Formats: sequence, structure tokens, C-alpha cells
Amino acid sequence: MSAPLPLAGEGAAKRRVRVGRNSCRGILGLSMRTTRGVRSHAKTMRQGPTRAEDRMWAWLRDRRCVGYKFRRQHPIGPYILDFYCAELRLAIEVDGQQHYQAHLVEYENRRCAFLNTQGIEILRISNAELIRDAIGVSEMIDAVIRTRAASR
Repeated sequence: MSAPLPLAGEGAAKRRVRVGRNSCRGILGLSMRTTRGVRSHAKTMRQGPTRAEDRMWAWLRDRRCVGYKFRRQHPIGPYILDFYCAELRLAIEVDGQQHYQAHLVEYENRRCAFLNTQGIEILRISNAELIRDAIGVSEMIDAVIRTRAASR
């Protein structure tokens, strides 16, 4: 037999909040809901990386970069991050020429603002810089990761 319901004012039941696979709360309590379409698009993007993304993934995969795990084409809210380390709350974006077009500046600003409210730091690297000076970029990423890890 089940226990009787409490009378008014006597131990009201706590409301449980279910968090599904596709939703979570950011550090400020803002919804970071990721839709099925965004997850599907991220999966498609993982299957066709650019040359620069392939090079970056070779450094970041399997905890090769200072021992931290990175995810590739990771969805957060309505956005997809090129590379993301959840432990450090660090995103690395490898940007091609399209990211510097005037009509995308407002979109990129909104995206950065959203991610910053979630406590995510964004490190931007251009494709050209990565191809031109791969060793310099890898050293810079190592330094940023070590600094971020030390401040946690």
C-alpha cells in the first residue's frame, strides 16, 4: 500500500527536473538545448572535415594535447563547435575565409556571446595560419590549455 499524500503545508514533494540527452543547463542556468537537427548536422560535419580540421584533430585526438579530451564538431545549444574540451570549457575554432565575411560578423558575435555566457572560452585559429605555421599554432594551443588548466 502506498503512503498517503501529505496535507497542505506538510512536506510538499520536490519537483524533479528531467534533463534528457539533448538538453542541459549552462553555468548560468540558461538552456543549452540542442535539437536533433543540430546533432545530425554535427555528425555530417564530422564525416567531411577540411584539411585544416584534419590537421588539428591529429593533435587533439586521444588526449594527445596535454592530456585533455577534445570532441570534434560538438553541438552546444544551437551551435556546433569545431573542437571542444568539456573539462576546460574551451572551444577551438578553425576558421576558413567564410568566417571573415561581413554578413557573418553579427552571427559570430551572437554565437560568441552565447558561448561566453556558458563559461566557454573560444580560441580562434585561421586555416591559413594553421597550414602556414603548424608548429607555432600547436605551441600556442598547448600554452592556452596549460593556462586554462592552471586557472581552474
